[in-house]
Amino acid sequence: MHSRSREPGMKKAKHIIRRIHARQLYKCLKEIPQANKKLNTTDPSELMQKLRTALDDRPPPRKIIWEKGNLFVQVSKSQYGMGDADPLFGIKFYKKEQEGQAHPLQPDRIPADIPQQLEDVTVRIYTSVIGCDTAQALEYIDNCIMPEILLPNAHVQEQTL
Repeated sequence: MHSRSREPGMKKAKHIIRRIHARQLYKCLKEIPQANKKLNTTDPSELMQKLRTALDDRPPPRKIIWEKGNLFVQVSKSQYGMGDADPLFGIKFYKKEQEGQAHPLQPDRIPADIPQQLEDVTVRIYTSVIGCDTAQALEYIDNCIMPEILLPNAHVQEQTL
């Protein structure tokens, strides 16, 4: 791919396109599903700050992966409701004993299999370093970084990446 643009702002975009064409994609080091239930924050900037603090406190074995600009945090939110409102409370329900009359759902009548939290958050930690040892990086994340950002009594299932 060859671009004729000489604009300096396009330099980073060109680099990204070249990496995609060469299949030099970012590596996902860790995925934390349902992070809103397991982490003490899901704000990307706060997570990056906590990662940086953990890296300063316990230096990793191979520094290059963890250098500034090589580590990225992505937070993906999936909303199953209407913002903070539960969509079930917007639906009218009928009772057999009261034909023709619709009533909103009472909070004490919510089925047990309906999730109480209507938003799932997945946090992924990526590195832009090509050819890095992901097993070593994952071990470092699990042992040194996760204890800093996990809520008490929260456990993250092992993910194979």
